[in-house]
Parts: sequence; structure tokens; C-alpha cells
Amino acid sequence: MKKNIRKCGEIKGKLTEIQPFFYIARRGARLREQKAKVRKKMQGLFVVNAVAGNGICPKIGVILPFSRCRDEKLRESLLQLHGLLARSNNVDDIKAHYVAIKTQLRSNFGDTLQITEHKSLNGFVSFERTTGLFSLLAEHFDYVTEFDDDPNGVATPTAFEAFPCKSYGEFLEWFNSRTISSEYEWGHCFPHIVFDDTGLINMSSSVPSYIVHSSLNLANYFCIRPDVLDSKITVKLVMGEYGWADLFLTLNEDRIEINLSYVYPPFDSMIEWVKRIARDDIPVQFDIDEEGDEKRLSAFSTGDPSRIFLRVTDVYDEEKVFVEGIVSRSELVQAFKVEFFRFFSSEFEPEVWEYSNDEGLSLKQRILTDSWLCSTEVT
Repeated sequence: MKKNIRKCGEIKGKLTEIQPFFYIARRGARLREQKAKVRKKMQGLFVVNAVAGNGICPKIGVILPFSRCRDEKLRESLLQLHGLLARSNNVDDIKAHYVAIKTQLRSNFGDTLQITEHKSLNGFVSFERTTGLFSLLAEHFDYVTEFDDDPNGVATPTAFEAFPCKSYGEFLEWFNSRTISSEYEWGHCFPHIVFDDTGLINMSSSVPSYIVHSSLNLANYFCIRPDVLDSKITVKLVMGEYGWADLFLTLNEDRIEINLSYVYPPFDSMIEWVKRIARDDIPVQFDIDEEGDEKRLSAFSTGDPSRIFLRVTDVYDEEKVFVEGIVSRSELVQAFKVEFFRFFSSEFEPEVWEYSNDEGLSLKQRILTDSWLCSTEVT
């Protein structure tokens, strides 16, 4: 059973199962592109980090393993090229070695595959964007669309699709329609052959989102109209597959589904957020990272301690509001408390989520033994 499904983003496992491979990639990967894992729009775009001196240079692009070349003769020629490139660290005359590489490229591939001058040969080798290269890849190659990505082992490809782009221009349009791109310009991409010199950026997955006290106090500017009633709030947690869960938050008829990832576990922050609302320590907000998209849950004072203004927005565009409304503070707190206990008592599957705190308590133990959550009083 696959437990570490990755359809995009930074690969955590070792890449030995797919090397050597073509990698057509943009230099630099945005944080949201690195953290994405199953985002549908980005499927097939993976972050691979090139070793650069004592550091790491992240790139994002498509992976086309030599093993997925459908032309046996072409595949054999590419493997011979890989053998020549892999000897680069053990040659005394690097200029003569470049000549040997260029001679083999010209003999086997004509002008289709041209090595970039004055670049490293140490496992992450750059090539020119020739028209012939993209035609060759479209005719003969598949690219990876899914990995079983074991962060403590190997990243194993589990799904492929035929490479669709016959030219660089076609690829650039296809690529930038899938990335989290700048609205002002598209980033160019560069072909590589990768067989070594990759690394991993250590991004901790167990650090909860921070609780933030917003500087905006709505009670200083507005008061609730007498005819405005409290919205009915319901909270539902649902266990998913492959390290996912879902939070369904409903205010009257408006509902938002928020994806909860074990990679960026939100439950500790969510509980702390509810606790602060319970003691009227507001305005208060926290963010939930959905491995790409991020939602912000905010609670604001209304001037009436029994009622709060609840709002769920996009972290990167706060004008994008998913749900909002006036709710009873005690009803919100009670709804979350009841659902926490129901979910963790009867539905929660701990296998992937069970990281421990400094006292050695698992997530489930912390929830079900929390003294505040066990109480029934809401102040």
C-alpha cells in the first residue's frame, strides 16, 4: 500500500530508482511550490535540489527517466552518454573530456543534444534548449506524475504520462500554466541530465503554525446591528487517506472544506486558537497549510464578549473570503471541543500523524488527556 503519495513538490526520498533522467526545470522554486504534495494543478512538477558548492539550489520541473524511453536504440545511446558523463570526476584533462563528450553527442544525436559550455559535469549536467530535443522527448519519453516518496528511503515512481510538448515554446506555456508563477513574467526552463549531486532542504514538518494576535480590533470601528443574528456554526473533522484529514466549517448555509496535512500538522495550533477564543483573548488567528494553498482562520472582537466575528480567508489574498459571520463565542468553542473528542476517540487514524511532543505524548494522547478540553465549562 502506498503511504507517501507525492504528485508534485519537493521530493524527500532518494532518487536512485529513477537516475539517470532528463530534468527540464526552472531555476529556483517558491516555498509554496516546494511544500506542495498533491496539488492537482501542479501534478508532475517536482522540486529537485542541485548541490552548488556548500549549498543547495532548488529547481522545479518535469522528470523523464531514461528507463521510460520507448526507443531501445535511443535509450542505449543515452545510457552510454551517462557512462561518459559519470567519469567526469576521474579525468585528468577536463578539456579533452569535454571534446570526447561533444564528439559522442554529435555522433549519436547530431544537433539535438548539445551540452552547455562551462557548466559543471558533476551529476547535474546542463544542456541547450534545442527544438530537436523537445521533439525527441515528445516522441519517445514519459514523464513522472506520481511518486511513493519515502522520506526515510527511496522515492519510487508510481505513475507516468507521455511527455506532451514538441517545442520549447509549447513546454513553456504548459509549464507556467501549472506553477505558482509571477504575474509579471514567466521563468525560463533549462534541460539537464541528472545522475548525482542532488540534496534535500531540511524543512521541519512537526512545527505547528504560529498563533498571531491581529492588530485589527473591529470593535473599535463597528458595532453589531440589533437585527443581526448569530450564524449557526457546525464543525466536522473527517479522516482521509495518505496522511490527510479534512475540516468542514459551516456558518448557516456557507461551508468551507480545509485540507489538513500531516506534513504541516495544524491540530496543536487549532486547539490553542480555540482556547484563546474561549478565554476571550482576541483578536487571534492562525494559518492552515494545505501543502500549497493556505487558509487563515481569524476571530475578532465585536465589543460583545459573548459574540465574535469569525472569518476564513486566503493567506495570500485576504480579500478572498471563504466564510464569515457573527457567531456565539461559547457555541464555537463547544462545537470544536465536542468534535475534537469525537474525532480523536473514534475516527482518527494515528499511524502517519503520531509525532510526540517533548514529554513523549502522542497527538492523540495530548488531545484526549488535555485538561481544558476535558472540561465542559466555557467562560
